[in-house]
Amino acid sequence: MKRGKKALAVLSTAALFGTTPAAVTLPFLTATVAHAAGTATALVVPNINSSAQIADLGTIDLFIPKGALASGSDNQVTLLLPNGFQFDPAVIGSDWTEADVTQGVSAANVSVAALPGGTTPSTISYNEQMNNNVSYGITVAPVNNSRPMTAQDNVTKRVAAPYVDLATTSGVFSGTVGVEWQIPSATLLKIKFNPQPGWSQIDDVHLLVHLPNINVTGPSDGPVNATLIAPSNSALPTGTVTVANVVSSGKVDLAATDTQSSSDEFTFNLAVNEEVAGSLKTSTNALKLKLPSGFKWYTDSQNAPAALVYGQDAKAKTNLQIHVQDQDLWISTTDSTTQASGWLITGLHFYVDDETVARNGDVTVQITGASSTNVSSLVVGHYGQVGFESSVVSKPTLIAGKKEQIIGDIIIKETVPGSFIDGRTVTLQLPDGARWETPFENSKDAQNGNYVGSITATNGLGTPKVVYTDTDRRTLKLIVNGNSNKNSTNPGEIDLRNMQVALQPGFSGDLTIQLGGSEGVTGNITVATVQTPISVKADTTPNVIVGAGGQAIGTITLTENVAGGFAKNSDVGSGYNQVHIELPYGVQFDGTPTVEVTQGDLRIKDVSSGLGSNNKGYLDFYVDAESTTPSQITISNAKLKLDRTVPQGDIVLKVKGPAVSYTAYAKDANPDLNSPFAVQTWQDNNTTAASTTIATVTTPAQSGSNVATFTVGSTTYTVNGQQQTMDVAPYLKNDGRVMLPVRFVANALGVSDDSIIWNQNDKSVTIFKGGSVVKMTLGSNTLIVNGTAVQMDVAPELYNDGRVMLPIRWVGQALNANISWDQATQTVTVTTQQ
Repeated sequence: MKRGKKALAVLSTAALFGTTPAAVTLPFLTATVAHAAGTATALVVPNINSSAQIADLGTIDLFIPKGALASGSDNQVTLLLPNGFQFDPAVIGSDWTEADVTQGVSAANVSVAALPGGTTPSTISYNEQMNNNVSYGITVAPVNNSRPMTAQDNVTKRVAAPYVDLATTSGVFSGTVGVEWQIPSATLLKIKFNPQPGWSQIDDVHLLVHLPNINVTGPSDGPVNATLIAPSNSALPTGTVTVANVVSSGKVDLAATDTQSSSDEFTFNLAVNEEVAGSLKTSTNALKLKLPSGFKWYTDSQNAPAALVYGQDAKAKTNLQIHVQDQDLWISTTDSTTQASGWLITGLHFYVDDETVARNGDVTVQITGASSTNVSSLVVGHYGQVGFESSVVSKPTLIAGKKEQIIGDIIIKETVPGSFIDGRTVTLQLPDGARWETPFENSKDAQNGNYVGSITATNGLGTPKVVYTDTDRRTLKLIVNGNSNKNSTNPGEIDLRNMQVALQPGFSGDLTIQLGGSEGVTGNITVATVQTPISVKADTTPNVIVGAGGQAIGTITLTENVAGGFAKNSDVGSGYNQVHIELPYGVQFDGTPTVEVTQGDLRIKDVSSGLGSNNKGYLDFYVDAESTTPSQITISNAKLKLDRTVPQGDIVLKVKGPAVSYTAYAKDANPDLNSPFAVQTWQDNNTTAASTTIATVTTPAQSGSNVATFTVGSTTYTVNGQQQTMDVAPYLKNDGRVMLPVRFVANALGVSDDSIIWNQNDKSVTIFKGGSVVKMTLGSNTLIVNGTAVQMDVAPELYNDGRVMLPIRWVGQALNANISWDQATQTVTVTTQQ
C-alpha cells in the first residue's frame, strides 16, 4: 500500500463532526517529542470516557529526517503505554516483520510468530488488512484437549491490532529496508528498522504507529501520555507524546445547518456530536429544544431521519429517539453508546403558530436536559414578514472637501425570500454635504446608469438599473431587475460595494443615507464618518479696536488631520494647490505674517497677503509637495488692521482654497461640473475647510446718557440741554409720521460724522455706533442691522435733494434709543446710553 510523501490522507466523515475520527492536518513541523534527529507528534488526540473499556488511541507520527537513519546504528524505539491502558491479550507476544518497506505494508509480506502457551496453543492463522486497519485471525483450541483439533473445532476471532505503517514514497530508500514490531507485554510495543547491506536513506520518513483496540482499565482523568524510549544512537525519537484525553463526562456538541428564512414554516438539520461515549443520555429528557413563543414543532419532526455519521453500530436507523409537543422537542437514545458517536438529523420542521406573538428576526431555541451541551441556545431559522433589512459592512473615515471617497459596503436583504419585485425601486439619498461620484464628475451622465463601485444581486435577481434623481443628484435610485425566488432557502440581497462619493468642504460627522423607494425599503444607515482634512486654532484671542492697525494677535496653527490634508492636486492642473486664508469684511493683515511648516514633511511656497476686492483681508500660500505624515503650519508675528465698519464681536479666520476644499472649486477643472447639481451649490454656500476665532472687537466703555429733543418745523434742536442747529427741519407726513434727518439724529446720539458713511453708488447710509452697524437705502423698506434684515413700513426719502429723512422710531430702534412724543409741543425726545 503506497502512501504520499510526508502526508497521510485522513478522511473526515462529515465536516460538522470534530471528535474521533476527525479530519486532521499533519503537524509534521510541530514536534512534541524530540531526539537527536527524529520527532514524534500525535496526528489526532481523541477524548475517551473514563468508564470506557476499549478505546482507539491517536496515531503517532515518528518523523525521521533525510539521512538520520544512516547515521544511527541501533534504529529502534520502544513505546510504553501509561497506567490504565493495555494491549489486547490476543496480540501480546506477536512479532511482525515487514520484509521490504519500499514495497509498502500489506498482508502478503508480513509474517507472524505463534502465540506461546497452552497444551494446544492458539495460533495466528493469518492476518488481513481492511480500511487501513490490520486485524489478526485468532484460532482458539477446543475445550476438550483429549483429541486433536479439527477444522470444525476451530473458531476464528477477529482482533483489531496495533501496527506500523509508512507515509512516504517508494524512492525514500536506496536498497532494501525492513521494519519489525513486537508486542512483548501488555504495555510495550517495540519497533526496529532492519536495513540490508548497501542501503541508504535519501528522503524524509514518516513512520505511523496505529494504536486501535486498546483495553482501558480505570485511567485517571486528563492527558494520556505514551512514552518513547530509544537508544542514544537511534534516529528514532524519545520522550512522551499525548495520544488521548480521559474525561469523566463529555458534552454533546450541537450545530444547526441549512436553516431557512421564512414568514410561515421552517426546516433545518441538526448535528448531534458526542464528545465522548455516553455523552448523550438515555433519559427521555436527554436533550430538550424549546421554540420561542409564537412557534410550534410539526409532529412530522418525530420521524426526521437520523443518520449515524460516526461511532458504533453504523446502521441506517440508529437508536436515537425524537418526540415533540407544541414548542418542545426531545432527543434521547435507547442505549448509551460505547464509542463517541455523531448523528445528523435532517428535516426538523416547525411553523409560525401565532403571528401576534412571534417576533421578527432569528428564531432561537433554548437547550436544556440531562445531557451537557456546548451551547445553551441555537438559531434554527429567521422569521419575518415580507420586507427588508439594511446593513453596512464597515464604516470608514472619509475626508471632507475631496472626491472619490469610498463609503462602507451596503447590503439590502430580504427578510424572507420573494420580497424583491421586478420594476420596483430602492432609493439611497445622501445628505446635502455629499454627492454620488458619477453625477459629481459629470452631470450629463447622471441618467445613463453609470456608477463608481460594484452592485450585485442574488436569489434570481439581475443587476439593478441605476439612475440619479433630485435636482441636485443626491439620490441614487435602483430599479429592481426580476423577481426574487420565494422558494429559496436564502433571502435575496442587493449589495453595493466600493461605492464612491464626493464631499462638501467643512462636512464632518456621520455620513448617513436615507433609504426609500416603491419597494418599501425604509430607514437610515450610516456608511462612514467624515473628518475635515485640516484643523486650525489660535493660542490667544486678544481684544482689538476698529479704526486702527498694527494690532498684534497670537500664533495660529494649522494642523493636518491626515497626511496630504493640504493637497497639491497636481493631476487637476495649476492653481489647485492654493490655500486661501480669509478674514472678515473690513479686516486685513497689517503686513505679511511669518508662515512656516513646523512639523512634518509638507512643503509650501509663495506666501502673500492683501485686501481683496470684497474688502476682506487674505493670506495665501501654495502646496509645493504633499506630506507623507500629518504636518503642521504655524502663522506667527501677525498683526491686524481694522476699518471702522467692523462690528463688535469675534473675528473669525476661515481656511479655504482648492488645496483643502477641492470639491467646491472643481468646476474650473472640469467644465462638466459647472452645473447647479453640486459644485456651484457648494461654492456658493461653503468653501471653508476649517475656521477659528483669532481676536475680539471691543468698544471702550462710556458713561452717562444723551438726551436730544427735536421739534417739528424747527431747525434748532438740543443735546443734553445744549442748543444745536441743523440745515433741515423735521416735518410731519400726511400719515402723521415725524420725519427726522438721519445724520443729525445720529450725531445727537453720540455718532461722529466719520462713523456715518454715504454711498453714492447705491444711495445708502451706513451708521456705526458701538457694536452696531446700521444700513438703510433710499427707496427701500429694508433696514440692515448687524447684517440682519428688518422690514420697515416706510422707506427713507431724500428731502430737498440734500438730507436723508426717516421716521424717528426706526432710527431710534436701530441705535438702541428710547423715543417719546409730546403732541402738544410737537416735540420728539430721544434718550440713549453713551
